[in-house]
Amino acid sequence: MKATGAPAVHPILRGTPDGRSAPVLTIRGAAHVPAPAGEWWKAPFAGGGGVTVAATHVPGDPDSVLRLYRIDGADRAPRRIPLAPIHSPLLYGMSLSPDGSHVALVVDREQNGCEQVLLVPVSGGAPATVLMTTRGDTHVFDVSLGPDGVLLAVVDLLSQRRELLLHDTGSRIAADGERGIFQIVAAAVSPSGTSVAVASTRHDGARFVVSLMPMNGEDERVLYERPAARTDPAQADLAFDAAGERLLVGYGDVVLLDVAGAGHSLLMRAEPAHWNRVAW
Repeated sequence: MKATGAPAVHPILRGTPDGRSAPVLTIRGAAHVPAPAGEWWKAPFAGGGGVTVAATHVPGDPDSVLRLYRIDGADRAPRRIPLAPIHSPLLYGMSLSPDGSHVALVVDREQNGCEQVLLVPVSGGAPATVLMTTRGDTHVFDVSLGPDGVLLAVVDLLSQRRELLLHDTGSRIAADGERGIFQIVAAAVSPSGTSVAVASTRHDGARFVVSLMPMNGEDERVLYERPAARTDPAQADLAFDAAGERLLVGYGDVVLLDVAGAGHSLLMRAEPAHWNRVAW
């Protein structure tokens, strides 16, 4: 990964596709934050307000338990977040609430296609809440916590059509085949809860686009667009700053967008031999 312009000041988790080496977590350009002994950091992760929440597993252990840690900006020492045992999970999504009090996880506990969306208190003191459990015909591939609710990115496993749904009301924000979207890649609710940033491919997959969609149904506004590349990853990261004025995009390259529309800056380029995940 190569920096271009500004130094890396955002949390970055970086690993290799073959999984032969431990992913490396770097917090705001400082020294690497090592995972606890015998554990490896696990993508994805979440951050905001100087707090980073990351998960670990024990590599090579088929009965490994998912563990959650919070890392505060000052000491950077991982602190365990209480979580009932989840064995051998697949972790699909993670999002930190705007106030930093809760983190949402999308896990497949049994690796049988039936996922759970969990809401976990970051400071402990209460058990995780199960927001929903899928039936196996729907896959939740991303989650975003807004100030007033939870946004889910789901795909119908029969039709392969992706949608953005508000968990509380079931309202649909966007879907493949609408507004010129070819395939939804990721989404994030703004801190104000008034809009959603959506990363998608368009023009039959030829273009990668990040747009801002108002919750009230008004027309979207394109914030960033580039040609899609053969080396683009399957996952994308979108993260607003606390004021909702800037948007971090991780999709191969790491790009910082001005939400008001004053342009963007390329923070890092991806290297083909590595993947990277980013948070605020």
